[in-house]
Amino acid sequence: MKRIIRLTESDLTRIVKQVIQEQSEHVKNLYKSWANKRSGNPEEALKLMDDVFKYQKKLSKKDFAQYSSYEELRRDLVKIKSEERSTDATKLYEDGELLVLAANTWEASCKYGAGSKWCTTARDTDSNWNRHNQTGTEFFWIFKNKPQNDPNHKFSYHIKIDGSDPDWCNAVNNCMSTRRLPKESYPKQHPKYNEIIEKLQEFHNARDMKNVNQISNTQTVQFENQRIIQELITENAPQIMRLLMDNGISKTIMDNYEMAIESYLDTEVYDNLPDDLYDYDDDDAIEEYISDLEKYLQSKDIITFDRDMFYDMIENLSYLVYNFLLDRNNFNAGEYFDEQDIDIVGVINDLINDNNYRNQYEEVIHEVVSLVASDEIYFAANNFRDKYEK
Repeated sequence: MKRIIRLTESDLTRIVKQVIQEQSEHVKNLYKSWANKRSGNPEEALKLMDDVFKYQKKLSKKDFAQYSSYEELRRDLVKIKSEERSTDATKLYEDGELLVLAANTWEASCKYGAGSKWCTTARDTDSNWNRHNQTGTEFFWIFKNKPQNDPNHKFSYHIKIDGSDPDWCNAVNNCMSTRRLPKESYPKQHPKYNEIIEKLQEFHNARDMKNVNQISNTQTVQFENQRIIQELITENAPQIMRLLMDNGISKTIMDNYEMAIESYLDTEVYDNLPDDLYDYDDDDAIEEYISDLEKYLQSKDIITFDRDMFYDMIENLSYLVYNFLLDRNNFNAGEYFDEQDIDIVGVINDLINDNNYRNQYEEVIHEVVSLVASDEIYFAANNFRDKYEK
């Protein structure tokens, strides 16, 4: 009589993973053997191993053992990477005046965002680009005929996964929400503005849907872990808000407040002058108005660190905390966090004081605060103009 062995789903999963791991190790050993015996340059050939497995399906010779030397394999990989770079950005609209594209890689973001002050284009680290790419889709609007010293010759347009109002940032990183993008701005003046926006939203939605359908187990775990972290941050909001206050967020707010005033006066004030000032030939009248506006803005206590600003930070902060926990605790990205083991206030305190994460933390805080500051200054300036006209 034959004995029937029943395997559970977890047993099957374990067996499949074991087989895959064993096959992977076998292939790696075969490659090492080829590199050492037939490549002609074992040291350099071994450096290519990760790329060989990454691009194996695109290699002209599917079996790396068919390559006669390291140089032949390297040339094939260089060609593949060169062809792949052409897909680093997706062009969504172009005419003689405007180019709109999505940067699909950090390298493409650095290339097309060159000359801007966006954190996603910083060449020293890809961490900010990765964070933006995880929390939404960033598009570049490049006005080809505008001079490089015009702060509005480029715009970053960020559609967020959480469905909140998309952000616009000009080349000098003066940011604003879509609802307050001036009608006189270059994007809105473009005759196909609405059509382009619709196309960008479709691209964003399709990208998200693709992620949902093809998402890996590791990504599923990551999203669940970030959700856990967001809940922990929300549950401990008062203590964490106090922690941020103790670590200089008030100064960040004031610094961004001053920058938002300066940026508004430099780039937008002339687009929002009261109607009667347009009738003046005397520049002194306009300069007097701007001087009074500046005094008004600097005298207003407009921005405070409140719960609304705090909740705007949570998504980006949770992404940062997630990576910090992985690094600090040597977690595997495919493991679920045990929320009972996470002292979220202590973790964020450690993150703030960690040399490797301090700059990323400050960038997250700056992004949210600068957007709030820019919006508040814009609305305060409009309020001043309305009072002036009355």
